[in-house]
Amino acid sequence: MEILKDIARTLENGDSAGVKELLREALSLDIPPPEVILNTGLIKGMEVIGKKFKENEIFIPEMSAQP
Repeated sequence: MEILKDIARTLENGDSAGVKELLREALSLDIPPPEVILNTGLIKGMEVIGKKFKENEIFIPEMSAQP
């Protein structure tokens, strides 16, 4: 589902407001929260962030600096 890719990508970009909006949209489409939204959207985005953090490509202050 494209919206789940959008959630992961928006999370990777540190856009918390965008993630919230996409989560609301996913819920309105009756996508199951824990099984699909969490595992396929949010966790995929966090895996990319974790890899970049491990490889010193990003740092925690950079992630929290986004409005």
